[in-house]
Amino acid sequence: MAIESKMRRPMSFGQGEGTGGGRTAWPWVVALVAVLVVGAACWHWWQSQRIASNPDAYQAVFLDNGQTYFGKLSPRFGRTVRLSDVYYFDFHTNAQNAAADATPDMKLLKLGSEVHGPESFMDINAEHILYTEDLRADSKVAQAIDADATKQTP
Repeated sequence: MAIESKMRRPMSFGQGEGTGGGRTAWPWVVALVAVLVVGAACWHWWQSQRIASNPDAYQAVFLDNGQTYFGKLSPRFGRTVRLSDVYYFDFHTNAQNAAADATPDMKLLKLGSEVHGPESFMDINAEHILYTEDLRADSKVAQAIDADATKQTP
């Protein structure tokens, strides 16, 4: 009988060495919980980086350098957003009218008509956006953009 008690008996299924039955699953549970927590944190961060806007409306995008652009805003991955169908104001003072109180001429220009010939979209670093506004369909800027779009469509 003394010899039999010193012999090593085989472990039954589900028992780890030196542990009670059923305790080998806890590392998997901890790993699963960690993956879920990290996944939820990543999802929350990604959602907070998106700029919520109406995809059918034109938006005004105000940048920290004082420039304002108009177009259709859509989120991108990372820290950038894409503004498509981009328009901006071009201000010129009439050189013939040298009065100090002369109001500048203001034109709404579509991006792409410049000398360097850019595409009509911009990828903007979201850190430089102060705020955005959805334009109403009856705003003068939205109406001017619609009129220009119908004029350019043959």
